[in-house]
Amino acid sequence: MLNNNAMKKLVFTLLAALAITNTAISQHLQIHETNEGYCRQNYHSVLTPEGDIILDEDLFDCDNNDIGIKFLKYNREGSLIDSLFVDDIEINSYGIFERNPLSDNESIYMFVSRNADDGLYYYNAMYLSDDIDITSRISVPLAMEVEMNYRRYRLDDDGSIMMSWQNASKDTCRYARLNMSGEVLSVSSVPMRSSYWIPVECPWFKISDEPYRLGHMMYYDSLGINSHILVNVFDVELNLVDTREIKQIGVKPVWGDLHTSAVEMGNGCFAIMSNIKKQMTPTGHARRGVAKYNACFEQQSYHIIDPVASWSVPQPMSVDKIDGGVYVVWNEKDVGIPFKTHVRYLNSNLEEVWDKVCIKNVNDINVVETSHPFENGGAVLTGFMGAGDYYNSRVYLNIIDSDYDSTNGQLCNENPFVCYPNPSSGVINLSFAENTGCQSVDIYAIDGRLLHSQSSNFETVDMSGLEPGIYIIKVRLADGREYAERVVRE
Repeated sequence: MLNNNAMKKLVFTLLAALAITNTAISQHLQIHETNEGYCRQNYHSVLTPEGDIILDEDLFDCDNNDIGIKFLKYNREGSLIDSLFVDDIEINSYGIFERNPLSDNESIYMFVSRNADDGLYYYNAMYLSDDIDITSRISVPLAMEVEMNYRRYRLDDDGSIMMSWQNASKDTCRYARLNMSGEVLSVSSVPMRSSYWIPVECPWFKISDEPYRLGHMMYYDSLGINSHILVNVFDVELNLVDTREIKQIGVKPVWGDLHTSAVEMGNGCFAIMSNIKKQMTPTGHARRGVAKYNACFEQQSYHIIDPVASWSVPQPMSVDKIDGGVYVVWNEKDVGIPFKTHVRYLNSNLEEVWDKVCIKNVNDINVVETSHPFENGGAVLTGFMGAGDYYNSRVYLNIIDSDYDSTNGQLCNENPFVCYPNPSSGVINLSFAENTGCQSVDIYAIDGRLLHSQSSNFETVDMSGLEPGIYIIKVRLADGREYAERVVRE
């Protein structure tokens, strides 16, 4: 029998692991059973104060029809804690999923979409607690211009959201600041000339607090010769105060593209990662470069990644919160070699400390979409893996240890069993993943009391003798791993 302290600990553990709404239970089952052959991609992640990782996983079918979005919560060891599926949210890869700076235990998932019925653009926000419960939702129309393409966002420290977008022809770029309720606080007075795309990764970055200066990157093609990086600098009211061109990293000319990214390094410094012009290498292979700048855009140091494969994509960077070093990530593919995702750790002077290959696979594609530093050292990289058409892709989680010398990459796996029907009026069926053995199945009350245990016939669990309510099914696999699922007895 469990004593009171042990029972309280068990209840806390089970509730923390299984805080899913009743609606989400049946929706989760549907997706778990039908997502084979569907695209599952991850675009964002956030870290909780406890060091847990919450990912978003976009789901859509082969005809590009929205299915919904799933939020997955993992601990630092990469074990699944909880999940929540929402089937009435539009998939939008260029939204944001960030910690709410105005709340201690809340994140915000936000994107802007156009309504086909009224032709208006809408601000959509969903607030989630650290237990991935939905605490509130917002959808309000935005009084903006008709064309809002290639939208990019940044959640600022005061809770305001910076948004940039281009028109359909990419000739002009506009900027707006919103609050988290969707109210437009300010809009740039005149459209900025834009001759090409806005980078997908991290176009916004803080330059200084006093005075407030925020930079926004885009890249443009100068007579088809070079693709320079252009940084527009704004004050808090979105007045344009400066425009800077970044033409070189070190002495090498840059070749900006969609994956050009920036990261704030503290003390008024920031780093920019971009391609180096391909013609600079005799073999035609690409170089990548990272440069550190101060608030006056003076280059302080730089690092060249040389050479890498001819097809190589830089990804978001992350700054370590212990010693200020930079985790640099890029994906690499060349003819006849496996696909690789590299992580290189540079110190605060951009000198190489170590270099690792997170994953290597001949046929699969691995794209790291976001990275975050842990408060006590190390970082997490998230992305997705799948075949060349992205179908049956899976969320990828890579944890970099706080000793700065190892990476632990894995595909994120959900519970290796499904309970159905859920809710149930009596008997619940258990369906296990292939080659998964089971030792025992236990049923707990929501207060932690063990009500039932069985060590055989794991395919069915009879709950007909239990009162209607919420219960926890705990499964111990043959290899000793334990998983739990919340079920409802009608």
